[in-house]
Amino acid sequence: MPDTHIQPLTFAPAKRQGVGLFVGVAGGTGSGKTFSALRIARGIAGPNGKIAAVDTEARRMSHYSDRFQFDVADLVPPFRPHLFAKAAEDAERAGYAVCVIDSMTHEWAGEGGVLSWHDEIAGDDPKKNMQGWIKPKGAHKAMISSFLTRRIPLVFCFRAEEKVKVGAGGRPESQGWMPIGDSRFMFELTTMLTLSNEAPGRVNHNLPCKIQEQHLAFFPDGKHITEEAGAALAAWARGDEVVDRATAAAKALIDAANKAADETELLNAHAGETETKQLAWLKDKRPELFKEVNEAVAAKLKALQDA
Repeated sequence: MPDTHIQPLTFAPAKRQGVGLFVGVAGGTGSGKTFSALRIARGIAGPNGKIAAVDTEARRMSHYSDRFQFDVADLVPPFRPHLFAKAAEDAERAGYAVCVIDSMTHEWAGEGGVLSWHDEIAGDDPKKNMQGWIKPKGAHKAMISSFLTRRIPLVFCFRAEEKVKVGAGGRPESQGWMPIGDSRFMFELTTMLTLSNEAPGRVNHNLPCKIQEQHLAFFPDGKHITEEAGAALAAWARGDEVVDRATAAAKALIDAANKAADETELLNAHAGETETKQLAWLKDKRPELFKEVNEAVAAKLKALQDA
């Protein structure tokens, strides 16, 4: 029989507000992952917000203390999952605006992390292989669940390694840089970016990444990760209406065309140096917006001619 004591669910219109923000930046040594993560964090926190940094790599993050203001705490082996969860919880309770953890890879593949913890339990006994995963993976899942309950934005750095396969004729073929960690954890992230040593700090859509459609404008392919991207992500998570600079430029061009009182004003609306540069940039980088501007101009011209 149905339980009559259970209150019925109340449904309301969906609204993006107070969404958890979890960003991953992966890369090899020299790829700019730590620097880029701090840029994102500063954007999320704003110019005066406090950044907490959890460092598993002997204070390497402090190399950037001349470029960014943040408070750092060391995390040392063994890198058990619950220590990472506790670090994020402590940062939230201390009132920090954002927390950067560098490197999350240690939780998975570092000394005392999930993989080595399994080996500690299973040893060389194949009969203990499956049993050896129970505690490590259980703790790993609990850590992820804890992260998902946090309201503080979290930025994770992951090490990456270049994957190589044997191709035709036995020649090695690069498969690109791959993050080192649990792929299921990567799935939980709001945004995931992988950087290469060939273009430090620059977004590469051809490498493993997770960028939602509404966030593509924040992370254009081939461009450096910026503080503006972090600020835009934070605004999106708060539920603010986010308008990227390209969309704003296109709107201004369309508004200028619509305000023209005659064909001469319409011709001059986009003749200035700034407008000319904006149109050229939109044509090259955002052709869909360039098309919208042209369609608006054509519609305005027709309206003036028909008047």
